[in-house]
Amino acid sequence: MRVHEANCESNGASVGKTIKELRNTLGLSQEEFAAKLGTTQEMVAKLEGDLHKPSYKTLQKIVNAFRVDPKIFFSPG
Repeated sequence: MRVHEANCESNGASVGKTIKELRNTLGLSQEEFAAKLGTTQEMVAKLEGDLHKPSYKTLQKIVNAFRVDPKIFFSPG
């Protein structure tokens, strides 16, 4: 099932905020989201709070695991 991109488009939001919006749209806790990515709840919290910038590999895991368009992580323009 694809997440509707309109629910998660960044519209200038930070990558962390976009990750949080995606997780909330999917109805997942930080723990559930982390488990699907093979990471910890603490790392998800750091990503969402913009305390840690996700690597390309992490973004790729999110794109693949949740079948979202990678464009949601990048602001237009």
